[in-house]
Amino acid sequence: MKLGKNEPVKVSISGGEIVSGKQCETVGDLSGYSRTRSGVFFYGNISTSMNAPAKKKISWIIKGSEGDAVTVTACQQKAGTASAEIVL
Repeated sequence: MKLGKNEPVKVSISGGEIVSGKQCETVGDLSGYSRTRSGVFFYGNISTSMNAPAKKKISWIIKGSEGDAVTVTACQQKAGTASAEIVL
């Protein structure tokens, strides 16, 4: 069985005018929760530490008007696509 190459996670933004940052960023692989230090809290909820390797930070400065919508999309070949809309 051949698994093939794993493509990196890509994050893009659309809507508004990008003042700082790239429209599409390649963030590479995320380690996932299996390699993240975590603590178990009351009722068994799991919380990861703030600097967990399952996170990567990307930032943009966007110029737009109040009420404009900006969409951030993360995608990866095997994991799929997730997006969130933010209203300025």
